[in-house]
Amino acid sequence: MNNSRNEQENLDLILGSLMKEAQDGNSKSYDELLTRLSYFLKGYLAMKVHQYSEAEHVSQEVLLAVHKSRHTYDLNRSFMTWFLSITHYKIIDFYRSQGAHSREELLQPDTKENLSELNPLEQVLAQESQELIRSSIKSLDKRSKMVLTMLKIEGKKISEVSSAMGLTQSNVKVIAHRAFEKLRIEIERKYGR
Repeated sequence: MNNSRNEQENLDLILGSLMKEAQDGNSKSYDELLTRLSYFLKGYLAMKVHQYSEAEHVSQEVLLAVHKSRHTYDLNRSFMTWFLSITHYKIIDFYRSQGAHSREELLQPDTKENLSELNPLEQVLAQESQELIRSSIKSLDKRSKMVLTMLKIEGKKISEVSSAMGLTQSNVKVIAHRAFEKLRIEIERKYGR
């Protein structure tokens, strides 16, 4: 596990360095970065999008989004977290285009049970994503923070949040929806889309 984590950290540093060189105008580094990302996406998207042609389409959308938002990458942050957040949004866009619309269908939180089923790289990335979400939640008003924390971090049901906060279930859903939108905007602002 420790060796695997070192490999993941090395990959993150290599890809981050390639992106930084690409930002500085090095086209060879950019080509190498895109080649490595394409290779990674083939395996990763095969697990997330089960038909090859659709996975290939999502892969192209991800690479295009990386190209358009490459100026937003910050060398002081994890490249893979930045990259996989873009990938995550493109997967969500794909599933929305296929008819999945509710947040519950699209953004199932990673529970401890789910984390144990992930490979080591996905475990690290899921933990980093959770930390990104926790830090972004801090920008919300108190009531929105409480609703999202109870729903997505503590894993409570809407009915439990409703009872605990003295709100209707509809009100909890509206608050959660608005908070998700604020978070989406905040994360896109920080990391691009």
